[in-house]
Amino acid sequence: MSRKIRAVFDLNVIFSGIGWRGAPYKCLEAVRDGLVIGFVAAPSLTRLRQLLIIKLGYSDQQARHEVDDLKSYLRVVEITGFVRDVTGDPEDDMVIECAIKSKADYIISGDKKHLLPLREYEGIPILSPSDFLAKLAL
Repeated sequence: MSRKIRAVFDLNVIFSGIGWRGAPYKCLEAVRDGLVIGFVAAPSLTRLRQLLIIKLGYSDQQARHEVDDLKSYLRVVEITGFVRDVTGDPEDDMVIECAIKSKADYIISGDKKHLLPLREYEGIPILSPSDFLAKLAL
C-alpha cells in the first residue's frame, strides 16, 4: 500500500477554499475525504479567523466554528521561526517551516509573489491548487 500524500496548505488557499470554493476548496475536500494528509501552520489559523471576520463578515462564533472544523481534518503544526528570509515574507517562511517539520511532499499556495516563484524548497515542490489537483488526478 502506498503512503498518502502529505501537503501543507498556505493561508490563501484555505481562505479561498472557504470563501470561493473552486480548486482551493477541492484541495481541502481531498484532505477531508482522507485522500491527502493536510497540514497548516498554527499561526495561519489565528490569522484566518481574523480574515473571516474582517473580509467575509463572519461573526466571531462563525469564524471559530470554521477554524475548529479545519482542525478536525488538518494537522496543525507549531512554528518556532527557524526558517527566516527564504521568501521575503515571514508568513510565507512559516509555510516553508511547516512543510519541513511535517515532512510534506508538497506546498500548496496561491502566492504568486513569494512562494510559487520558488517552484520548490529543499526538494518540496510548491504548486498552485489547480496543479496539485492535476497531480492527484481530481
